[in-house]
Amino acid sequence: MTNTLTKPYTNKQYAEFAIQANEAGKKIKISGDTVYALHEDDGEITGGNYEYATEQNLIRISEIKNEMEELDKKSTRCLRENALGKEEAELVFLQNIENQMESLRSELAQLNS
Repeated sequence: MTNTLTKPYTNKQYAEFAIQANEAGKKIKISGDTVYALHEDDGEITGGNYEYATEQNLIRISEIKNEMEELDKKSTRCLRENALGKEEAELVFLQNIENQMESLRSELAQLNS
């Protein structure tokens, strides 16, 4: 059984995924466009729960990518709406978005290593 199901998926695919996860003793967690099948855990990630730690990293990676996509949309919208004249406020807004993106890129690089 695969441990993830990513949109687009049908209700039937989701139901089959959930049934297989249940049969394997896993719980379902939805994050963004991805559904994860995870082993139950007491919240502590240890060496014996490497698979659980990997799944948690995958969840965070998905969340980071979603956050980056939203920031990218905001910056594109700002540039499009203010193409004729850039005021200082828009430049500060764009710099703030770039700082947030850099922070997310750094965290993503750590999770991918």
